[in-house]
Amino acid sequence: MSRPAGWVGLVAGVVLTATGLLPARAGAGPSRASLATGPAAPTTTMATTSSGPTTTTTATTGPGSTTTTTEAASTTIARSAPAGPSRTTTSAPSPVPDPPGVLSISAPGLTNLGATGTRGRVVSARLGTVTVTDTRGVVDGAWTARVSATPFTTGASSAGERVAPSSILYWSGPATARSGIARLVCGQRGPSDAVRLTSTRVAFSATQVTGRNRASWVPTVVIRVPQAAVAGRYRGAIIHSVA
Repeated sequence: MSRPAGWVGLVAGVVLTATGLLPARAGAGPSRASLATGPAAPTTTMATTSSGPTTTTTATTGPGSTTTTTEAASTTIARSAPAGPSRTTTSAPSPVPDPPGVLSISAPGLTNLGATGTRGRVVSARLGTVTVTDTRGVVDGAWTARVSATPFTTGASSAGERVAPSSILYWSGPATARSGIARLVCGQRGPSDAVRLTSTRVAFSATQVTGRNRASWVPTVVIRVPQAAVAGRYRGAIIHSVA
């Protein structure tokens, strides 16, 4: 289909990055124990007494077995030692790692932001739902979602085929859905709070996080088409990250 002269179409490709993986947490796995119970090994007792020139040696081997040798009138008999107490050995429980918790972010993929046939005009569109999901299970935790943009370009990306991030504005709006325990703060509540994506900006944040939680918002992107822009289909990226 033919387009009017000077027509500019804008398409955003959403790029996502996330950090916040927690290491596996050692949990108490099933207890494994080995028991060894039984009588003590046979005991050998040696007793020697001397009375003047006489010497008596008595050897005991095992329960109930006694041997006595007397070399004089004096006699000594050693009693066999009783069996020792039973012994029990128990191994420690083996730790079983739980699956790690994850902090992640999701957003729509390729999004058509609209078109204009007049240079210098503004194109405004809602990007779609962005969602942060936190399954780390932390106590008094926090996370911050940020947003940035690449230039929107067409053709060879020359000066007239480029829309710089300074011409791209963003505002998050309030949360559209939430779950779990967290104090949520939107980066920009409305159009009057919109920020230029000349650098990375805070889109949304959460503090006082306890356990698993989730938050969603639908941001708006505004692009001012430069006066020198040539006609074409412009592509760029709106990048969301969370940490």
